[in-house]
Amino acid sequence: MVSSASTELAHDIVGVWDVNQQDTRLGSVFLFIHELNCALDMPGKIVLLNTNEKHQALISLFRRFSKHHIEVSDNPYAGLQTTQLLHNQIAESRTSRTGSMRYLDSLFTQGRRINPLASPAYPLKKSAKDTVIAVHLKHHLTDTQSNANQACWYAAVSNLVALFDDVQFVLIGDDVIELPFTELPRVSRIQGSVADYFAVVCAADAFAGMSSAFCAAALVGDKPYRVWKHIGHHTEIMASELNQHQQFPFALDNQRMLIAWDETDLIVSEISAMLTTMQSLRAKQGA
Repeated sequence: MVSSASTELAHDIVGVWDVNQQDTRLGSVFLFIHELNCALDMPGKIVLLNTNEKHQALISLFRRFSKHHIEVSDNPYAGLQTTQLLHNQIAESRTSRTGSMRYLDSLFTQGRRINPLASPAYPLKKSAKDTVIAVHLKHHLTDTQSNANQACWYAAVSNLVALFDDVQFVLIGDDVIELPFTELPRVSRIQGSVADYFAVVCAADAFAGMSSAFCAAALVGDKPYRVWKHIGHHTEIMASELNQHQQFPFALDNQRMLIAWDETDLIVSEISAMLTTMQSLRAKQGA
């Protein structure tokens, strides 16, 4: 069960995450954290139930990104007034319990949009003129939908580093990368914790990659992104989540979800357009 209370008193329980009852997909966890960050002004307490040593990455993600106090406990909090819980007053299909961002969309519409923020932030190394793009190339052995076409991405990044001499590509995630991306100029790979990878997305100037957990930090933020989701992946869910332009309703300028195959020409054209728009905006701001 995932639940959150409507009260904003400092030490009240504002969220409960029971790993025995709730899917622990990292994207859903991240959305749950962000829902509570946006919905509540005063910090409270999130209780994590039934965790063990294999859940350390999940616990670290809560502690790195939530503004609320995180308590790891085996106490079932039997006396908690479940009728007062915020998420129990909202259709489950609209919240992080099902991976939906429609509740976040309603919060953003109410003026409660904030950017995800890691504490501590990830210290990216870059000069003032550099543009850093965080890249996640999903490569999952069992959940193969929207796995990256690494050959297409390698060809695309090879072209892009030749076209844009002030752009760095930083690969994140523990996915197996089968091609020598880091031998290309200005391409590096960060190997760290799950929380680090989300933090890199927040620290970078933009995001590009596949629809998977780490893109959630880009989708709810205000920086440019290009996210690929393969045709046929979560078709019914996307029909309810995206607007008539196949974008999230809260997407900002230069933020695009692509329901498409990640082919070289499309990757190059979309990321080139994203970077050109960023450069134009930067030039106007510097004028």
